[in-house]
Amino acid sequence: MVDLLATFAEITGATYADDAGEDSFSMLSLFQGRPGRRNDLIHHSGLGYYSIRKGDWKLLFCNHPGGFF
Repeated sequence: MVDLLATFAEITGATYADDAGEDSFSMLSLFQGRPGRRNDLIHHSGLGYYSIRKGDWKLLFCNHPGGFF
């Protein structure tokens, strides 16, 4: 899933309610070649594995032995 609410709102100058897209971040700066605003990410694979990335660190949650792969 791609988060586009905040990006489109920033491009168009639109506003939205505080409870709409509360975790939405604009990606406009990335499209303009500037650094992104979001440093923390949650990854989810199609197999149901999750990870959290913060800066140079990544925490993996796996439901089976042997790691992420």
